[in-house]
Amino acid sequence: MLKKVIQVKPNSDFAVYIYFNDGKIKLYDMKSFLNKCIVMNGTLAWDLSGKFDPTNCIAVDPLEQESA
Repeated sequence: MLKKVIQVKPNSDFAVYIYFNDGKIKLYDMKSFLNKCIVMNGTLAWDLSGKFDPTNCIAVDPLEQESA
């Protein structure tokens, strides 16, 4: 089975609970990502490699945000 995120719940102190379709629940501390926030390819992104590599980042889809 392909693992997919089915629900996300923010918690205090920049932590987030992530619920997966296989029943697992993970708590991620996102504080370390706050200082890696950049603009890449015209959108908000978190540069995970430190090398401005668009294949190794987490980005907010600006088209998705228009419908919100």
